[in-house]
Amino acid sequence: MADERLQWAFRVVPGDHVTLDGIRREVTGSRVERYATGGLAVVLAFRAGSPVRVPATSLVTVIPPERQPAEPPPAEVNRDGPPVRGVVRATGRLLAAWARRLTGTADGGHA
Repeated sequence: MADERLQWAFRVVPGDHVTLDGIRREVTGSRVERYATGGLAVVLAFRAGSPVRVPATSLVTVIPPERQPAEPPPAEVNRDGPPVRGVVRATGRLLAAWARRLTGTADGGHA
């Protein structure tokens, strides 16, 4: 499959499909543990089957989850023009309050 890739075990995220011992399984969770010798291990939990402990730096074959198409922005978002008037007004107020705070005039002259 074209989307298969090798990656470090510690980079596996829920939703990835991992191939271990020739069996492809879906990862539902992962956590990092220490071996008794002090090395790092990753425990991968699967939708079916028991969890597996692998060295954190071992390479595993991963198929990333199917990406959903991006939703279009809401109607009120205007990427081509200037920001909405209320946003400009709120930003101006925020900047003015921040400037008063920096000069020590906010809260009745107390810094």
